[in-house]
Amino acid sequence: MSATKKMIGAVIVLAAVALVGGSYWTGKNTEKMFRDGMENAAKYGGKLTDYQRGLFSATARTEWTLSSPSGKPLTTVFFNHTIRHGPLSSLTAAARIHSELVLPEEATTQLRESFGSDPFGGKAPLTVESTIGWGGGNQTSFTSPKFDATDKAQTQVSWGGLNGEVTTDTGHSKIKVNAVADGLSAVSPDENRFQIGRFAFQSDMVRAEGYDSIYTGMSRFVLDKFLLRAPDHDGVVNSAALENLRCEGNMGVKDGALNMKVRFDADSGAVESNAQPKITVEKPGVTLLYENLDAKVFDALIKATQKPEGEREKALLVLQDQTGALLRRKPAVAIEDFSARWAEGVTTGNLRIAYTGDGNIVRSSLSDLAVDLQFSSPRVLLLRFLGAMNVAAEESAGTNEDARKNTETLNAMVGSGFLVEKEGVLSIDAHFKNGDLNLNGKEIPPESLLGLLKLR
Repeated sequence: MSATKKMIGAVIVLAAVALVGGSYWTGKNTEKMFRDGMENAAKYGGKLTDYQRGLFSATARTEWTLSSPSGKPLTTVFFNHTIRHGPLSSLTAAARIHSELVLPEEATTQLRESFGSDPFGGKAPLTVESTIGWGGGNQTSFTSPKFDATDKAQTQVSWGGLNGEVTTDTGHSKIKVNAVADGLSAVSPDENRFQIGRFAFQSDMVRAEGYDSIYTGMSRFVLDKFLLRAPDHDGVVNSAALENLRCEGNMGVKDGALNMKVRFDADSGAVESNAQPKITVEKPGVTLLYENLDAKVFDALIKATQKPEGEREKALLVLQDQTGALLRRKPAVAIEDFSARWAEGVTTGNLRIAYTGDGNIVRSSLSDLAVDLQFSSPRVLLLRFLGAMNVAAEESAGTNEDARKNTETLNAMVGSGFLVEKEGVLSIDAHFKNGDLNLNGKEIPPESLLGLLKLR
């Protein structure tokens, strides 16, 4: 009996040592991983300000500076983190991290002053739950609570909340993202209205082999509604609406060339003003293509833009010397399958611009470009568009005289051969290659093009 008790006691001691030792080891490795991650996040404005590690858990605080595209700091937010590590945290995870967004004090004060209380009801505006696998993979979910509130100006604000998940493997070579936001709206007593409907985003990307910052794969988003209505001081009510916007992008690398394709579609759109007739479009869509971009240069460009502001400009200057490498790939950009249905008819278009030279910048000329353009639209729609341009430029208020001049402009373009008219539809089919221009089936000397464009 005494021997059995001693054996049991030894097992308990060994288990306790293993538990404490395992927790210490995972805690130390989790802290290193966290610190390394924040060092990498510095290029996105992240900074670790505090990390306190205990035996079975730790706490941390991070600071994030949000900047404009030009790099100018806009505001700073904070995250408080609670980290559980070791065998007691999970049998399937090395650590679990609970993070909560903390707004700057001035932002919190402004929210309370505007709405009379915290619109989030004391909850964190954003909560993040991260699970770190024993192999280093990471699964993160994030949520933002919904709310309905009315500010001092009696503007009703509604936020439907946000839910999403990000999954990465060890080394972050594979990233999957799924996120859904259930809408945001703001309606004021004077009928100013802003509304974004349900938004869904999905991405499945893999880091391209041999590159640090290029990820290939698919991304898509769907926005079921967008509405903006804004009366101005002159009593003019302007509004814009879009129904069921869809976007899907694909990126790939082959033989050192980066290719991207992005497709936009929507069910309908409308622009309306009590000063102008309503314009409605059905089934608008367009495809953007980027072909034969030098992946090595593009990878370096991404890394350069992620450097601290002082180093970013130097890195970008170095990349200017890579223009020849970019051109030798014979890059191309294209707008394909543009189509939109209006009350007046259908507009279609395609445009492709490609570099065909040898990459020598000194010898490059206009003849090193190949351009293909096709476009067609009802005459009445183009006249309407020209009239809207007159008003937008404040040249006039859309008088009969403007309408007459716009008609003369289109007639001149048809008469010169720049446009072709058939059954009320105006079109152009132009091809430029090796310095030769073919316009609507006719060979045109390039120097004659300016004469064709003298419309008035």
